[in-house]
Amino acid sequence: MPRKFLVFSIATNGFDVAYRSCLETQRRYARANGYDHVLVRRPYFVWHFPAHDSAWLKIPLILGALSRDYEWILFVDADCEIRPTCPPIQSVDRPGKAIHVANGFSGRPNSGVIIVKQSREAIEFFRRLLQAADDSDIPEEDRAPYENGHFIHYAKNCDAIQIIDSAWNNNRDACLPDFVRHYTGPLKGAYRAGMIPRAAPRIAKLVIGARRTIAGAGSALRRFVLREACPPLPVRERLRGLFEASCRRYPRYFSATAWVDGP
Repeated sequence: MPRKFLVFSIATNGFDVAYRSCLETQRRYARANGYDHVLVRRPYFVWHFPAHDSAWLKIPLILGALSRDYEWILFVDADCEIRPTCPPIQSVDRPGKAIHVANGFSGRPNSGVIIVKQSREAIEFFRRLLQAADDSDIPEEDRAPYENGHFIHYAKNCDAIQIIDSAWNNNRDACLPDFVRHYTGPLKGAYRAGMIPRAAPRIAKLVIGARRTIAGAGSALRRFVLREACPPLPVRERLRGLFEASCRRYPRYFSATAWVDGP
């Protein structure tokens, strides 16, 4: 039976337009190595799911891919360019290690590039992260945007995690020979794109903001008329809806059965 490998990224809210050239390098890398490849980008404007939830989506999708029996999985952010010199995914393999990440410019693990080997330890780690999605009590020294702070925090006590060379996720130095160049942090300004592609995420953000304003006004009216509170949905509940929608759209790559409720 052939070995199964998957490369995937998530590009919602106009990021598929803004980082089209990066996403094309990811597709070429997967094709050159005979890997499956999928770009998760629908619905195009994620009306009810903010950027925070789109970032968190990688966690259940990694579990969904593991449930599809992929032996190796490479997740890369949409703003990552895979260079022609990038070696095969499995070249990072080390005994006893199942999750491979590089430190970012902050000196802590950056979850913009995650290489995962099929294993019980990997499944347990990502389930633990998912269960903690609504937990805001992360120590100050571990905090980072979106799910990255949780990743940093829980990685400290996970023996299955290997810190790999920063060439796999270079977001600090444009002169560094690298395999994956990540256009965030100090390298954000190094990415070159036309005016329209660069404006796409901003336009999407404005549209989504307008939609939220309308939705908020509707909730306020409902509270006034019905005298009831309309608290926001917990992160996990919002995330589950987005995850299941993604699994329905991309059933070949992700299984919705990976979602587990409870501890």
